[in-house]
Formats: sequence, structure tokens, C-alpha cells
Amino acid sequence: MKNAYILSFLLLFACTKSTAQKQEFMVGGYVPSWKDGSAIDYSKLTHVFFAFIKANPDGSFLAFTPEEQTAFNTFKIRSAGKKRFISLGGGSDQTMPVMAATEAAREKFATACVQFCKDNDLQGVDMDWEQIRDNANAANYEALMKVFSEKLHVQQLLLVATVAHGWGGEFYTARALKYADWIQLMAYDQAGAWAASPYGNHSSFQHVLDAVDFWKRKGYTKSSQMVIGLPFYGYKFRSDAGGLANQVPYKDIANWFPFLTPAVNEHNLVVFNGPDLIKEKTSYAKRKGFKGVMIWELTQDVPSDQPKSLLKAIEEAVRE
Repeated sequence: MKNAYILSFLLLFACTKSTAQKQEFMVGGYVPSWKDGSAIDYSKLTHVFFAFIKANPDGSFLAFTPEEQTAFNTFKIRSAGKKRFISLGGGSDQTMPVMAATEAAREKFATACVQFCKDNDLQGVDMDWEQIRDNANAANYEALMKVFSEKLHVQQLLLVATVAHGWGGEFYTARALKYADWIQLMAYDQAGAWAASPYGNHSSFQHVLDAVDFWKRKGYTKSSQMVIGLPFYGYKFRSDAGGLANQVPYKDIANWFPFLTPAVNEHNLVVFNGPDLIKEKTSYAKRKGFKGVMIWELTQDVPSDQPKSLLKAIEEAVRE
């Protein structure tokens, strides 16, 4: 009888532990290499991404500038104990297509990234090659994902893919993305980022639903391997006719309009995500079994101890 009781207890403990592990909710955020990230509240994060690492055409690392090295050193010290990644490429990067065009350069860059992760106690790589617009680069992207997957996973390191459903999203195949351990959906920049843009919020709740639907229709069907992207910035339009708008950090918007309530996402031609909308998206991601949320980018928030902090809103949604 005693042995049966002990066995039942151990089984219950194992099941409880397994359930707790499955319910871990990711809160990730980007730290730009060109900004001072010393004020970021890492205590509210589970994953952090240092952006960006770039490649030379031959596949070697493009060396850090002194300012970037300082930013990376700060990142390493402040993010200790978190799951940490280097992010490759970025929206304005022009080096990835050149490097990825040859097998030798792909192999060299993947090897260099693995060694960088091991040398700096990082957990993996985020592939953020954006705006692929042709079949040749789509094929090279898949080849790059394959070699990164092989070299990272054999070292027990992780591979993440960050993608948009617009801006060339049709060239990213589910086959290529399945080399990643999870994908991150950039459900923002859907207005204001091009000359013929309509007026409106660049990151509405509907845009989240559109992004999820886009990738599931393409064959990437597991919500548990998707992370919902959240913007800590907005756009200021010149008029309600739309067009190209100026990107504005959320902390500037909060300072411009201190009287706005957390439910407001638009004022005086400025569109953004207020605390309530950020909370709604986070709650949706948690309720629907997504892996978590990620933030572009962390330096744009107000201090996390202030009521209007977006990071604070995420924390509250996760706790609920």
C-alpha cells in the first residue's frame, strides 16, 4: 500500500511538472545594437535578441563597431539568466542575399554564428532575413535555414525565424520555416511604411489574426510554435489621406499625450498600440496556445514601473 501511494505521488508530480513546462509563455524582446539598452527591465522577459549581426560576402562576421561592442557587452551583463539570441540581418540589411548566394559562404557564416553563441553563452540564432522578393533568394533562404538548423541543433542550440506576412511573405515556404524551432510574426508595419499606404493603425488586432491565418494557410500550422510580434512604436501621419508616415517610439507618444487613457490607440494623426491593445494581444496569444509574444523593440517603452508601460501591460496579461 505504501509503495502504491509513493508511485501515485511520483506520477502526479511528473504530470504536474510536465504541464508546467508546457505552459511556459515566452516574453521576448529585441535590443538594438545602435541604442543604449542599459535601462531595459530584463526581469519581465524570458528571451532577448541582440540585433543585428551581419555577414561579409564570404560568410565571415562583419565586425562590431566600438559602439556595437559596448552595446553587446551591456546586453550580455544585463541579460544574464535569460535565453539569449543573436539576430541576423534586419529590415535594412543588404548583405544577407550576397552571402547566402554561395554554399561556401552559407557554411562559413553558420559555423561562425555557432561559435559566437558558444563563446558568449547564447542559446541560439534568430534568422531575420526580410523582404525576400524573388525565387532565387527564396531558395537561398531555405538552403541557409537548412545549414543553420544542422549546425545549431547538433550543438543543442536553437534556430528562430522572424517573418512578415506582407513585404514578400509569399516567398518564405513552410518547408524552409520548419527548420526553425519556432517562428516570430512581425504583425506590424501594415500601414504608414510606404508611400501609397492608407491611413490607419499599422498593428491592429486584426493584423495579428491576418498574420496567423497567412502562415497557417501556407502550411505552418502549429500555434505552439508561433510567437506574436508586438510594436513598441507607432506612426505619425501627415494627414488622414495616408502615405508614408514617420515612425515614433511609444515613449515619445506617451510624453506627447500624457492625458490619453490606456484604451486609446490613435490621436492627432498618430497611430500606435496602447497598453490595453498590447494586453489584448498578449492575452489572445496565451489563451490560444501560442508560444508567446516578442517586442520590437525594448528601448522604446516608458519605464516599466510606470502605469502606461507596455512591458508592464504584457506582464499583467501573462499573470492573468
